[in-house]
Amino acid sequence: HKMFFNSIVIVLAFGGFSLAFYIYKTKKANKPLACPMDGHCDAVIHSDYSRFFGMPVEFLGLLYYATIALIYIFFITFPNSINPFSIFAVLSLSLASVLFSAYLTFIQAFNIKRWCTWCLVSASLCAGIFAFSFAGSGFGFLSLLAENRNLFLAFHLLSVSIGVGSAVISDILFFKFLKDFQISAFEAGMMKFLSQTMWLALGIIIMTGLGLYLPHSEHLKENPAFIMKMIILAIIVINGAFLNLLVLPRMVKASLENNPPEGQFAYSYERSDLPVLGRLPFALGPISLISWVSVFLLGLFLDKAAKLGLSNLALVYFSALFVVVAAGLAISRTLKKQVSKF
Repeated sequence: HKMFFNSIVIVLAFGGFSLAFYIYKTKKANKPLACPMDGHCDAVIHSDYSRFFGMPVEFLGLLYYATIALIYIFFITFPNSINPFSIFAVLSLSLASVLFSAYLTFIQAFNIKRWCTWCLVSASLCAGIFAFSFAGSGFGFLSLLAENRNLFLAFHLLSVSIGVGSAVISDILFFKFLKDFQISAFEAGMMKFLSQTMWLALGIIIMTGLGLYLPHSEHLKENPAFIMKMIILAIIVINGAFLNLLVLPRMVKASLENNPPEGQFAYSYERSDLPVLGRLPFALGPISLISWVSVFLLGLFLDKAAKLGLSNLALVYFSALFVVVAAGLAISRTLKKQVSKF
């Protein structure tokens, strides 16, 4: 069965590499991309989200599919080389691709609002590679996860810290913008960078969290602090989707369209823009910050927090949310009154 699953993974990886190479060559030649099923492939692959930390998404796809194909060809050629570490490494890589594909699909649905058929095919191939890799793993990697728990915990807390830091800086930039309703090209670019950083940190949190959870699932699924942490992570995803895919991109887009010299204002929000922004940003920013800090504290003091019980943890968290959201809305009302004086 393992040989069969490994062979399917190689076929899927070659298919993904061919697809990514087609997109790469077509895009480089500046030719229109044929898009089956009445899709809008060109709109997607040339959008502001076609790069991740400056790297073209299709190039990342080429690297991923080529790496997976070579690894599994090596596994089939030298079956004795397969060990728990190699299995875990390839599963981590394939899971990362699934999470990244989910991120890109989410952007297509809620931000670009256009569908790229080839991108959806690539996402399906990533899911297939992970599924067959997992099915052929034999679960021999669980012992490795248990033995390296401290390492996973360190990366888990590090990624949470990065998420907290990104959320703090994003809120500072956002409220700086609210002070004068102006955003520079540098600030817009920084917001985009921080947005991608938070999504990357969230992906690492999920992956390392699974590494911590799987060997101790029987214990953790009964842990109130762990359950509360999962609830807060879900809130971070939903809140982040609204904040990073609806609010911040509008600022970044304005910067990209105007493209002023460095240091000059890219866009000034007028009095009429405040109702358009509404009160949503004033609530989403504080929710993001409190949620990231809560996940960090729960991860750091998981066992101690578990003694409080799920109901008490939920009460503390949602009370904090109520306070910061109320404060954000109060700031919104104050700013609206100031703008009305213009």
